[in-house]
Amino acid sequence: MQPLVENSIIHGFKNHKKNAPCIIFIKAHVDAEGFIHIEIIDNGCGISEENVKRINNMIYCHQEEEPTTTEADSIGILNISKRLKLFSSLSDIQYKSREKYYTSVKLVIPMEDC
Repeated sequence: MQPLVENSIIHGFKNHKKNAPCIIFIKAHVDAEGFIHIEIIDNGCGISEENVKRINNMIYCHQEEEPTTTEADSIGILNISKRLKLFSSLSDIQYKSREKYYTSVKLVIPMEDC
């Protein structure tokens, strides 16, 4: 989770108003099927819809080759996704965002592999 919180601080709050509060909210729960759900939400500048689609597509493609120039900007996210899949093929990560309002990153990890 550390790189995701770091992303909130570095990217989400890069243009934040000086006196506005910078909020990072982390919540977690275990569902009835034995999956850990972790969500990290910030009230930063958000990510454009186009970039959210690109990031989520990059995650779901599970690319093994070297990232392209545009993917190099998201190398940390790609590394997290690869590590989660090494841990369990049932692990998942998904981004949601609204520009100028928030970004949310959801992780789902099966407990049986913990």
